[in-house]
Amino acid sequence: MIGQRPSPKEGAEIAKWDELLLKLTKAILLRKPVSTIGRAFQPSKSISIRWELASGGEGSVGDSDADQAALALLVKDCEPATFGRGDEEVFDQGHRKVGKMDTEAFCTDFGPCEYGVMETVVQALANTVDGFGQGQCRDLRAELYKLDISQASVLCS
Repeated sequence: MIGQRPSPKEGAEIAKWDELLLKLTKAILLRKPVSTIGRAFQPSKSISIRWELASGGEGSVGDSDADQAALALLVKDCEPATFGRGDEEVFDQGHRKVGKMDTEAFCTDFGPCEYGVMETVVQALANTVDGFGQGQCRDLRAELYKLDISQASVLCS
């Protein structure tokens, strides 16, 4: 339902996941070393995103300060995103301002394993989800789904 606020329980659950995602985003953007087995993780290359410009042609953005104009163009080329609540898709800009781009419109050389994201998620889940790693959800798999850009992630960079 458009514009309907989540219940307090749903809101608390959303806030918990938003906080975890924000921590992961900051760790990646700030390139903080991620603890890996026996060593500190250091990424070997910068991240780039390429996409189809709304005006035609191709856009590209990397992780240097010089790419701020390209990043603003990427944000502009995203379409408004919905979020799931139960079985429905909700569009509520007052609750969560997020732009999205489907996988057909962009590509990236970002790999969640190379940047320590998967290990960080596994560590976070092992500490917060009852039964994680004990048979029912041992394995995690990462796949490119879509690009989501929130106001918070743009402000963190």
